[in-house]
Amino acid sequence: MVTRKLEITEQIEAQLQPFIEECERRGYPITDVRVIESIPGVHNSFVLEFIADWLIDKDKGMDDFAAIRLFRNILRETTPKEVHQFIYGIVPDLSPDVATKWKAELRAKYGQST
Repeated sequence: MVTRKLEITEQIEAQLQPFIEECERRGYPITDVRVIESIPGVHNSFVLEFIADWLIDKDKGMDDFAAIRLFRNILRETTPKEVHQFIYGIVPDLSPDVATKWKAELRAKYGQST
């Protein structure tokens, strides 16, 4: 079971390069991306965590939720349907404190336990 999860995660991550390149092309560079399991044992419950330092700069005029919508759209435009069907959520990971806040909000919204 663990092997299958790792295989799925690696397959998804391998297909994210067009997404990363398109974000860069549009002026929203992503420093790092990783796919993590959101709900243990559920095959299509992965979260795409990304680091985008420019989100800290509020002069960009984009709040975190607008960024998530933007990245969701770019993800759908640049990856096969199978990939974005596995992605349950997109979470900016700017710092440990911010990542913890976002994960707590997602858990609260979707009823997930910690």
